[in-house]
Amino acid sequence: MTTTNLHGYLIEIELTEDALTVVPRNKVARMALLGEDHGQGDLVLARADITSVVSKEPTWATNGHLRVAANGKVYTLHFRRKHRDDMHTLLTALVS
Repeated sequence: MTTTNLHGYLIEIELTEDALTVVPRNKVARMALLGEDHGQGDLVLARADITSVVSKEPTWATNGHLRVAANGKVYTLHFRRKHRDDMHTLLTALVS
C-alpha cells in the first residue's frame, strides 16, 4: 500500500489508497479542523466517503485551504504558501 506524507499549516497529512488521515499538531489546530467537539483524536476519512474537495490558493496576505466534504461534514485544511506543493499533490490525488 502506498502512503504519501504531506504537510499543511499545523497539520500532518497521511494519504493512502484507502484513507485520508489528518493529524493536528496542537489543540488550536485540532479545534480549527474538527470544531469544539474535537476530542483528542485525529481526522480519519475513508477515501470512498469523500464527496468533494474545493481549493483556495494562498496569497501574500492570506493562507489557502482545502475544503474536504465527507459524511455530511466539511473539514477545512489550512496551508501557507510554503505548503502549496503538498496541497496540490493532495488535491490532485483526491479528485482523480
